[in-house]
Amino acid sequence: MSGVARPALLDELAERSIVDIAREVESLRNENARLKEEVSRLAQELATQTPELLRYKKEHTVFEGAVKSLMREGGFLRPVAPNSPLNINALPPEILLRIFSATKSPLYEHDPSIVRGRNPWLGEIRFRKGLVLVCKAWSWPATAILYEDIVLREMGQILALARTLSSGGTRDFCGLIHHLRMDSCVVWAPCTVVIREDLLAILQQCVALRSLSFHPHPHFPDANHAADVSGGWEGLNPTWFVQDHSDGFGQALQSRLSSGLRELDIASTLSETQVVELHKLLTSAQSLRSLKIGPVAVSGTLQDAITVLETLILPALSELQLHVNHTAFITLVSSRWKMPSLKSVTALACPALPEELLRSHGRSLTYLNICPKKKSGAYDHRWEPCEATALRELPELCPVLDHFVFPASKPTTTAADILANAFPPTLRYLDIWCHTCDAPRARIESECQRMVHGGNSPALVRIRRLRRIVYPDLPLICHPSLVSGDEMRIHRFPRAYVLQTSWAVLPDGESHSNIPWFVNLPEDEDDDPRYVDPDDSWDDEDSEDEDEEGEEEGEEEDDDEASSPATDETPYDPFNDESGSESSSESDSDVDRDIDAEISDWELDIVALRQEQLNAQYDRATVLELFRSTQMVSDPSDDEDAMSVDDDDD
Repeated sequence: MSGVARPALLDELAERSIVDIAREVESLRNENARLKEEVSRLAQELATQTPELLRYKKEHTVFEGAVKSLMREGGFLRPVAPNSPLNINALPPEILLRIFSATKSPLYEHDPSIVRGRNPWLGEIRFRKGLVLVCKAWSWPATAILYEDIVLREMGQILALARTLSSGGTRDFCGLIHHLRMDSCVVWAPCTVVIREDLLAILQQCVALRSLSFHPHPHFPDANHAADVSGGWEGLNPTWFVQDHSDGFGQALQSRLSSGLRELDIASTLSETQVVELHKLLTSAQSLRSLKIGPVAVSGTLQDAITVLETLILPALSELQLHVNHTAFITLVSSRWKMPSLKSVTALACPALPEELLRSHGRSLTYLNICPKKKSGAYDHRWEPCEATALRELPELCPVLDHFVFPASKPTTTAADILANAFPPTLRYLDIWCHTCDAPRARIESECQRMVHGGNSPALVRIRRLRRIVYPDLPLICHPSLVSGDEMRIHRFPRAYVLQTSWAVLPDGESHSNIPWFVNLPEDEDDDPRYVDPDDSWDDEDSEDEDEEGEEEGEEEDDDEASSPATDETPYDPFNDESGSESSSESDSDVDRDIDAEISDWELDIVALRQEQLNAQYDRATVLELFRSTQMVSDPSDDEDAMSVDDDDD
């Protein structure tokens, strides 16, 4: 307000009475209130009409599109060219990486075998190689998927991978490897030095490694050096990972454990000395979440070493799988290992509930799987009886247990001895290993209802029967929460399909009705009706030949007798016949002696040659050439060169 107008306003107010000013103020207030009410009314009306306006807009859009379509059909409008498809190069690599990751199947579905011809695992690897070759835009994310999970089944693959990682260039292949698995990878004696060096280089360079797994070949011995193998074995399963925590392998593994390794699976049979080395290696495992340990061989020295070992703290470990057949090893885990985050335990080869282990680490467990010891037969899926008397202490040992897996006392008996016990009040899922699994659904569901109403397990949701023990992780893969009611789900395992229902986990007879449950029996040639034993066939041929010769000789004799007169006799010279027989016998004996001498020399040469081969050591180029010669390329995606990605593709 200007300085001139302000005094004029004050003069006007001074001349007016107070009553007049009060009336005007009241009038202004009433007008303001009326305006507020009008604004509120308009807002309500707008809120009421907005949905209708939106509907009109949508209808108008549809109507406009319909009119344009009719006008184009009538020729009144020029047709509009379709939108060009989205350029695949416009997708960012992060989106492509997520799309490619969705094409991967779970690891448990395939057997990463290279000896069974074409199989799903090799088909998936071939598909990943093909993604790399589609176009330049897909090259890098597809390469990341290809190198994310590496499975080593041949020792030549170790050299090839080490050469790729150390080749340099603009691309860092080392940071792409997240999972490294050695599965039945046998190292031959003449190649141990080269293979050890390159495997160590791989372990040192894979700085982003998240999972490390070692599964030995079941038909070859475990050894650290070729000289440690006895019995004439030419191949070995290397024990380099857990042999010495202070050597190159031990330091490299400790470096990976301290830099983010989350899963460690050592399935080989460990000696007690290797158990001590593993204990020292795990002191660096600050991020380890899953640990799977193979059986321990008993020698009697571990009990004395427990007292001098320091306490091992695994702060992030939540999943533990181990064999409980070694008392001293269980004592070591129970007394010297601290696992505050432990939630899951799978105990293998259990004769009973592992009370010592559970008293130390069972308070926080939510999952407990007890797998009994199997019988010694190769294809015998029965198991040793597992005592159920200690189940009465389970509520005290594992007070927050949610999922419990336990075998029937005998493979073919009922589960009455298990169901008679009281379980933790938090238990929701109870799985029972069984051999025949012949309990009907109604019976299993009634067992669950009796457990709930009887108070043995008030929170129990489901009881299931699991047929046979082959995959210890079967209860988790076929988790009870995946299905309910009448739902069914099919799970694929190597050479088997599993049918999961709400009351049982069974082999899928419809998909594999002619394949034994989880059994890969070798092909029996005697089962083939067309098969003829070579020895039998040779004998049959000889007998047939002899019969034919006899018949021919008989016919010839008859012909001779019929054709020659009775008075015509051939003169017999006994001297000529005797001399012929003597010379033939002498020559035969000389030949036999020569053959025996040659065989003896040949056997001696083979033994010497074999020992020479075992003591020899091949260089890297020779081993790579041997590996390259064993590769059979059937299509471009199978070629080793197809896996490499040139740096000039950037």
